[in-house]
Amino acid sequence: MLRGDYYPGLPRRFFELIAESCRDLWRIFRPAPPPQLPGHPWLDTPVVWEFTTVGNVPYIARVKGQEWAVHLNDLAGQPRYTLTVDNESVAQFDDWPDAWRDPRSR
Repeated sequence: MLRGDYYPGLPRRFFELIAESCRDLWRIFRPAPPPQLPGHPWLDTPVVWEFTTVGNVPYIARVKGQEWAVHLNDLAGQPRYTLTVDNESVAQFDDWPDAWRDPRSR
């Protein structure tokens, strides 16, 4: 964090106000995560995943005619993964569900 002593002409309060404004803007404009419900039907459905070559979407699967994808989240404070079904975000989670077959275990 920048401190006032790096810029002697600017008071320290100036930098504090900028930091507060950034935090306020983040609270207002950050996307709301989808609800994470225990026993979520998507997370309880048996799925066999396959690897992809897309960096932030390492796994895909076809389930009942729908395209499922696991995305890696890169923001601190968010769950590790987001599940999308037909390009719609449906769940976020940290731990790989027991009903899913992890492609790394093949």
